[in-house]
Amino acid sequence: MELAYALAEDQWGNGIVAEASQVLMSFCFKEFDLKRIQAHYKKENIQSGRVMQKIGMNYEGTLKAAKFHRERF
Repeated sequence: MELAYALAEDQWGNGIVAEASQVLMSFCFKEFDLKRIQAHYKKENIQSGRVMQKIGMNYEGTLKAAKFHRERF
């Protein structure tokens, strides 16, 4: 399963994504036979990486050239 989120910029830094993600992940692990939930973020989006750390996710590696977005990998 994969976790993704998007939030209006004026709401950043309020803990909304971390709180909602923790509730959602708890529900998914309880209700489904999951081994993992994964998420990705762009290396320049340090805040998203920090959210993932806060909710207990572990960094496993970097996917180089895995996604092409806005004219670059």
